[in-house]
Amino acid sequence: MSAPDSSCRSVPVEHLDYSFIQSCSDLKHLEQILRVLRSGQEGFYPHLIEFCERHIEKLDPKSRVLRKENRAATASCFSTEEWRNISEELQMWERNIRTDEAELKRSAIFSDAGNVPPVRSSNGLVQRSSSATVKTVRESCGPRSYRDWDRFDVEAVVSKMDESHTNTLRPDPPSVQQTVSSSSALTAQEKDVLARREKDKGNEAFRSGDYEEAVAYYSRSLSLASSAAAFNNRAQAHIRLQRWSAALSDCEAVLQLEPGNVKALLRRSTVHKHLGHLQESHDDLRAVLMMEPHNTTALKLLTEETEQHQERRSTGRKIVIQEVDEDDEDRQKWDVSEGESGIMGNTNKTPSCSNLQTDGPNGLTDISSDDTQAGAPPPGHAHLKNEENTLLEIREAAAEFERLKDEGSGLFRSGCYQDAAERYTECLQLKPHECAVYTNRALCYIKLQRFTEARQDCDSALQLQPTNKKAFYRRALANQGLKDYLACRSDLQQVLRLDASVTEAEQLLMEVTHLMKDRHPSGARRSVHITEVDDDEDEDQVSSADGRSIIPQPCNAYEFGQALNAARSQDDLLTCAELLRSVASDHLPRFMGSQLDTHTLSFVTRALNTHLLHTHPELVYTHLQQLHNTHRLTMVLMMLGRDERSQLSQLFQNLRSVQTEAFSQNDITNLANKYL
Repeated sequence: MSAPDSSCRSVPVEHLDYSFIQSCSDLKHLEQILRVLRSGQEGFYPHLIEFCERHIEKLDPKSRVLRKENRAATASCFSTEEWRNISEELQMWERNIRTDEAELKRSAIFSDAGNVPPVRSSNGLVQRSSSATVKTVRESCGPRSYRDWDRFDVEAVVSKMDESHTNTLRPDPPSVQQTVSSSSALTAQEKDVLARREKDKGNEAFRSGDYEEAVAYYSRSLSLASSAAAFNNRAQAHIRLQRWSAALSDCEAVLQLEPGNVKALLRRSTVHKHLGHLQESHDDLRAVLMMEPHNTTALKLLTEETEQHQERRSTGRKIVIQEVDEDDEDRQKWDVSEGESGIMGNTNKTPSCSNLQTDGPNGLTDISSDDTQAGAPPPGHAHLKNEENTLLEIREAAAEFERLKDEGSGLFRSGCYQDAAERYTECLQLKPHECAVYTNRALCYIKLQRFTEARQDCDSALQLQPTNKKAFYRRALANQGLKDYLACRSDLQQVLRLDASVTEAEQLLMEVTHLMKDRHPSGARRSVHITEVDDDEDEDQVSSADGRSIIPQPCNAYEFGQALNAARSQDDLLTCAELLRSVASDHLPRFMGSQLDTHTLSFVTRALNTHLLHTHPELVYTHLQQLHNTHRLTMVLMMLGRDERSQLSQLFQNLRSVQTEAFSQNDITNLANKYL
């Protein structure tokens, strides 16, 4: 009983006013105001309630306070034929479920219990089965004498007890089979599910440090379904176990499935480094840096290897000449040791060592005096120089990017929008995946009134960051410049969903709403031509001047439902298309919310695809966008059959082939994902 009083105290009476509700942008406070108005404790004000509901709908069309309670439908709500169809579909669904349940009971996932993998418990205690328990009988022993206690070896008995306890309670963990033998009896979907489960078990084993068991579970996952993630994880486990050949083959398998996989390139670089293949390791690191110039792991590894090469280059060989007796036929013994006497020591200063042979990295290497005097670089010097040049180019590119970006920002602040856009274009040539540069260049295009290019840049930014508020707001400005007010309103609503405190978006939304009302006034009517028919016909026919049947514009959900049911009963797609063309898109969820089912959705889909798509593609897109806001659509989409889903897929496929500026390919893909 105290809840209403507390809610009234939380909302002052001064807030129950048109001006305050119009200026308020706090969604939770507006919902509280609406609850107080609906309660009637401060009086009943229907116009103020409706005004508050419209303002909340602008901020969040899916607010919970806007939901209307719909009574459950009964048999009296349907015609005899409709109720019979519903009953038949329910009975068919029940028969299919019972059939599937019987088949699942007959066929087990695993053919025998022996192939079921054991529970992963390498570090835990394994309970013995009841059949293997051995009953031990406690032997009774009499009291010992003091002499026996003096001869008693306590340490020997304790060590024996520890050994028996270890052998009894901590047996060796059972080995995990690396393949699933009964996988041939599973469907593709079941294999994918089991493969993910086995991969998750491998991840748990890897995190606990049991790399052998992780390899086994990853192998089981790959025996069910091949995936780049499982190959990648097994390669990392092989690296921890120092199995370089197996890790290399797994990395190669990942790169065959996904040629640009960064993790596989980094791990293959590590494997090549331990195998001594330095050139291949450097090639993999450079490939990673070409795709991700700021990858810290690749930069760190490449810097470490470069420093190691520099240390090797600065460390030469020191030749120690030891004189021996003349009896050894004037031979000299050369002791080659590590020192700091230059790249090749002092060999170019000793004339007697012109044909010296030393053990190089690839066997015996002849070092002649001509080569040393000419200053020939040691092996690997040219490769080291290439690495240094690569790092230098990366750093120069990053510095050039920052310089161009700062210049573009300065030019924009000074009003040179064309020059600023050119600077941002040069930035994108260096880093094509920088979201902030796309939004900045879009703002320059908006200032230059190049709205189409601005919208393209905003689309590119949203592909990189789907929740970027600046990209949505600037795309709304571009759509306003292109006079696409419907798309502009959709973007502004998305901005307010992400952040309700953006006052600029709220003001622009009000302006666009007024422009849409002025552009499509509600009082506008169409002139129709009524032709007389014979007396034997039951109904008058309303047609246009060119002979097409015209459906008058419905004013409420009842009229729309009557016209739609009449067209669907005769399978008249043309009449349905005319009906949809005469209805505003934002009214469609309200008109179809109470009668939407699978048959109605299929009928509307066919009408849009066959009669409206080629002539009014923008209307088809907006209808589908607004129809998704219908409350029953999620349930209807779950009950669609294969034919209905193929019709929807064909509609979106045909919509992608339409060339228009009202929507992009990315918009169609996002909308199709909501339906399919």
